[in-house]
Amino acid sequence: MYTLLNVTKILHTIYLIRSEYPEYDQINSSQFTTEELPDRTKTIKGSRNLSGGKTPAPEIQLVLANLEVLGCLYIPRGGLDTQHFNTVRQTLLGSSFVDACTLSNDSSPI
Repeated sequence: MYTLLNVTKILHTIYLIRSEYPEYDQINSSQFTTEELPDRTKTIKGSRNLSGGKTPAPEIQLVLANLEVLGCLYIPRGGLDTQHFNTVRQTLLGSSFVDACTLSNDSSPI
């Protein structure tokens, strides 16, 4: 079962990359692995198709799907418009939302 804590931790993990790498362009073609969410992610440059990678637990997939509905994440799609939950991409709305929910002197969301 997912909780609000999981939702905020996933957003924080995916968008934290901006504070770790100041030169990082927040809205680009990078994809982020999901198999270790909510604790960590890895950045994958470019738009390689990673449909063969490991997917996260079903409760994490549910959180990711809900965040995509809200516009906070983009989940790449494969043939027949099927979702591949093994990677996600940042969105402008997600970036703005995380910024709005983050204290200016702290890198963690409220």
